[in-house]
Amino acid sequence: MNAEHARTLEDLTAAIGSLPAPPAEVGEVVRIVARPESGERLVLEVAELAEGGSIPGDRWPRQVLEKPGKYDQSAISVIRADLADLFAEGSDPVLAGDNLHVLLDLSEANLPVGSMLEVGAATVRVTPKAHTGCAKFSARFGLESLKATVLPTLRATRLRGLFFEVVRGGAVRVGDPIRVLSRGSGDLG
Repeated sequence: MNAEHARTLEDLTAAIGSLPAPPAEVGEVVRIVARPESGERLVLEVAELAEGGSIPGDRWPRQVLEKPGKYDQSAISVIRADLADLFAEGSDPVLAGDNLHVLLDLSEANLPVGSMLEVGAATVRVTPKAHTGCAKFSARFGLESLKATVLPTLRATRLRGLFFEVVRGGAVRVGDPIRVLSRGSGDLG
């Protein structure tokens, strides 16, 4: 076990359970992050989203071209900011690798696939692609953090987050509201 991330799975699940419930209808954008290259992070105060695009400066468009099919429906990765902070245990939460860190309930019950949200001046839709942890997440935040994200009892809460696609472009700023416009049926594909 990494000394920097020495919490047990039991400790993590208890800490997750003690977090305040995130808002279900209107939350807040806490961080905006571009990933120009693997392992690089560029923290932004504002991002101009374009329809069908990602965070400006992010490597996502290049990934789609390099590996068709693998990165479809994953234009913008999203994680709850309080969970990123918890998993980071004092290290930099932007290392989670997500573009938007928000305070909003990202659970399947609150945001089924197809749900539409207003993020700043942009409109986004929840995609059906599952956001799962990877070896990089485990290396950065510990194996127990990765295990917590896939526990059957917690899976539907989407601890690892979800993906958005941009359906209407617009500026997004740190501190902007993120508002649920409609909830999807869960079967968009």
